[in-house]
Amino acid sequence: MKKLLKSYTYTLSLAVIVFIFSLFFSMNKNYDNLDKYISITVDHGDTLWKMAEVYKTEDLSRDEFINWIITHNEISANSLVPGDSIIIPVTKTNLSLASKQ
Repeated sequence: MKKLLKSYTYTLSLAVIVFIFSLFFSMNKNYDNLDKYISITVDHGDTLWKMAEVYKTEDLSRDEFINWIITHNEISANSLVPGDSIIIPVTKTNLSLASKQ
């Protein structure tokens, strides 16, 4: 057993280091600094399609908007529950500009 450990010391060390880094990076999922985006509360009957229509932006197509919400909120389109709070790809500055019009 000691021979085996001696033979593979570098390989085992590398495997442990890779494991620790992958654990660290999987826990730090800070997508695009989400603090700059608005959060909305899901109402009864809301769908991602409707949200994309209401909050559409020039930067994203409807499908890109929906995929952004799914990815950054780690949800599926069928898992929306009234009362849930989700982040959408509309920046707080864009929302304040739109409300002034």
